[in-house]
Amino acid sequence: MNGFWTAKFSTPLGTGFGVAYFSDAEVLGGDSGYTYIGKYERNGDNIVANLRISPYGAGMPNVFGPGNQAFDLKITGTIHGNQMTGKGSASHAPGVSFQVALSKVK
Repeated sequence: MNGFWTAKFSTPLGTGFGVAYFSDAEVLGGDSGYTYIGKYERNGDNIVANLRISPYGAGMPNVFGPGNQAFDLKITGTIHGNQMTGKGSASHAPGVSFQVALSKVK
């Protein structure tokens, strides 16, 4: 589980790409406009992550729509070797479905 991962994520409003580093229950990552900082718990092949998504550039859109505010994202997923898939919800857009697929780089 520990290591550097690439991520592809989507909602009905758009698709995005980012990176995340998982290390001993902590997640650090980001993309072209947002940082991802949080914690995760793993139980066998299942994972739950709680992340704070924060903008660092003015006016950057995200897959939940317009806005330049920080928000919380909860993701539940399954790990299959060097692949992980999950779904989640954002604190500011509870009715918008979120899907993510990650691939371990190292």
